[in-house]
Amino acid sequence: MSTPSMPQARAAREAQRAHAARVRAVAERLRQDPSRKPLALDKRTSNLFRHRQRAARQRLDLSGLNQVLGADTQAGWVDAEGMLTYEDLVAWTLPRGAMPAVVPQLKTITVGGALAGVGIEATSFRHGLVHETMSALEVLLPGGEVVHCTADNEHADLFHGFPNAYGTLGYALSARLRTLPTQPFVHVHHQRFDDPRAFFDALAAACAPLPAGVGPDFVDGVLFGPREQVLSLARFVPEAARASDYTWLDIYHESLRRREEDTLTTAGYLWRWDTDWFWCSRRFGLQHRWLRHLLGRRYLNSRTYTRWM
Repeated sequence: MSTPSMPQARAAREAQRAHAARVRAVAERLRQDPSRKPLALDKRTSNLFRHRQRAARQRLDLSGLNQVLGADTQAGWVDAEGMLTYEDLVAWTLPRGAMPAVVPQLKTITVGGALAGVGIEATSFRHGLVHETMSALEVLLPGGEVVHCTADNEHADLFHGFPNAYGTLGYALSARLRTLPTQPFVHVHHQRFDDPRAFFDALAAACAPLPAGVGPDFVDGVLFGPREQVLSLARFVPEAARASDYTWLDIYHESLRRREEDTLTTAGYLWRWDTDWFWCSRRFGLQHRWLRHLLGRRYLNSRTYTRWM
């Protein structure tokens, strides 16, 4: 295990002190609110693909809890606040040669949201769901109490019950997540199938347990229809002659049907689905290249489409 430098340790202590002050303020606000309305987060974005009924709720603003609190990427962990988006978390870890062990597909998903709602991605075949990469969790309970949970302390029941609870048990204030070492690029090999059985047999083989460093780093599968499936196996690579860009005119899911191999930057690979919200951007006509050209990169992302929806 590596030992953080003095400046790193000092920065981590300061970040933790600032975090504790933010937590105290939020907890006190909740304790002093006499409202008996159901609690809900006061959020500007959501990645739930469904409409929800508006109801009278006590809105709790946790938006200030959106910072990285510290990390030891050599030891393989990062401490992050619950409202930190994965876009910002990845932007912090990648320059340090690491990434969260599981990075959900959309940039605006938050750490707390991925833990409460169960996040998954192409590293999950090896590392599990997002909550399975968590070793500690700090939770705000409805009465304003703050508890620290691990798999085997006095709050172990909450640690294990929090995933898939969608905030019904409390809100994540911070968590310690496992990280993985990265390289600058990801090389992808696409295998196309017209027989579902053959596809799922190949998928099972790709996901079979192997020693560390052997086999793919990422496994992704897409079913376009009963007779069209694509299995994408990817690995980190240190360099590339060129890297594809799917943040503007080119569409990632279309590349699966026409390319055998591809290379992306690691950030580009992690956010390959975000530009088109998987393929839901077609709802707004954005499969047309001329419209993408007019709109520009700035608005081609899941954050924009959620607001439009």
